[in-house]
Amino acid sequence: MLFCIAGFSILYFNFYDYLTGSAIDTINFAVSLFCAKLINSIYFSLISFTTIGYGDILPIGMLRFVTGLEGLFGILLTASFMTVLARRYT
Repeated sequence: MLFCIAGFSILYFNFYDYLTGSAIDTINFAVSLFCAKLINSIYFSLISFTTIGYGDILPIGMLRFVTGLEGLFGILLTASFMTVLARRYT
């Protein structure tokens, strides 16, 4: 699950220009643009994986499809993890 979140956040970091509505302008100027992009990419990946989808960062273009895939992976991996736990402890 962590590898999936990390992999998608690397993808979001590389295509950061296709994410709109991010909160870079509200971050303190002492933090570099690189750190802000990294934090927002990890945050967006985690929110997409857990299918919460707050809507403060929005993907545009082909990245919308990738975000949907991450949400699907999140549902499937979480269900698989819960199934393994249930079988192990019952």
